[in-house]
Amino acid sequence: WNIDAAKFIEKDDSIQDTLKKCRQKYSMILLSDAPAIWVNRVLAHLNITSFFDVVKTGDSDIRKSFKNALKALLEERRIKGNDCVIVGDEYLTDIEPAKKLGMITILKKNPYHKELVLNNFEYPPDYTIHNINELKKILL
Repeated sequence: WNIDAAKFIEKDDSIQDTLKKCRQKYSMILLSDAPAIWVNRVLAHLNITSFFDVVKTGDSDIRKSFKNALKALLEERRIKGNDCVIVGDEYLTDIEPAKKLGMITILKKNPYHKELVLNNFEYPPDYTIHNINELKKILL
């Protein structure tokens, strides 16, 4: 994980504008199962660190993949699921657990989602996007 994010993450400066506009309306939390060193490198590479109120990484026993991170975050922040919107790129660790907690869910599709048939899931996402900039149409 201690590698150059620029070699793996394509930089798109328009994301900054989208996050800036979302930040004016929402408190923003980044929740990732990846180690902090990688998350911090990606945020720095994209120049978006300042848009997040809280950054939580996979360096603890509270992780999305353990199905305990979202509930712990709600309890820690003293907020209800129906007051939250989650944007995630993984159905099993982002969308399904969030739907069970009453959150509005937005699935950011990736190339490997080609065969993903969202109608086959018990908890389909509320919205599906292909690019982060599509958030403006949904959230603003």
